[in-house]
Order: sequence, then structure tokens, then C-alpha cells
Amino acid sequence: MLYWRRDLETGLQDIDAQHKGLFQRVNRVLDACKLGLGTSEIKRVLDYLRQDLSQHFAKEEELLAEYNDPNHLLHKQQHDSLMYALAQLEKQLQVDGVSFRFCIAANQVLGSWLNQHIQQFDQVMADRIKAAPKTQAHAGR
Repeated sequence: MLYWRRDLETGLQDIDAQHKGLFQRVNRVLDACKLGLGTSEIKRVLDYLRQDLSQHFAKEEELLAEYNDPNHLLHKQQHDSLMYALAQLEKQLQVDGVSFRFCIAANQVLGSWLNQHIQQFDQVMADRIKAAPKTQAHAGR
């Protein structure tokens, strides 16, 4: 299970709300594994997670461009790497079904990545946005 912690907050309300939603969505995947739900149910939850991630990443990338963040490309590459890892998980689910191996991989890929990404990339992005001149104020702040 992933637990939201205050030290993960960026100070950007929209982004923090989306992060909390992603934690809930990842926990649904992990819960589905723990409860032994079928492949079709876990695939459905992964589909929702993919949609949420796509929307969230688009929002972050919009902010990165708007504030001319010097790490824009690297940040986007991180997003792309998770989407690729998610696609690999989906392939593994198709091949192995809801196996112990799949559930461990889902926990490692989704949980670890999300925590690390927020701390190493999103908080840095948020600090740059909050430090930007007031003329660059954005509704997401």
C-alpha cells in the first residue's frame, strides 16, 4: 500500500490533488492483487490508472513548458519511462495473469516510481514555479 505523506506535498494544490488521486489508483491495483481479483478487473484498473497518469503528465508538462523549466526534457523522459513500464506490466498481466510475480512487479514499478518521482522531480519543479516572478502566476499554484 502507498500512503500519502506531507513530505510529498509540492505546494501546488492541483498537482498535490492529482498525486493523491494517483496514490489511490495505484492502491486499487495493489488491492486487486491482494484480493486475487481476476485479470479483467486488474486490466480495467490499470486502464484507469493509465488515463489518470496521461492527464497528470500533460498538466505537469504544460507547467514545465510555461515556466521554461530547464529539466523539462528529463522530466518528460521520466513520464515516458513510467508509461513504458506500465505497458510492460500490462503485457505481463496478459501473459501470466494475476501472478505473484505480476503483483510484486506492480508494487515495485508503480509504488517506488511514484514516490521517487515526486521527491526528485515534482518538488523541484514546484519550487521553481513558486520562485518564479509573480507575473508568471498560474492557476495551478
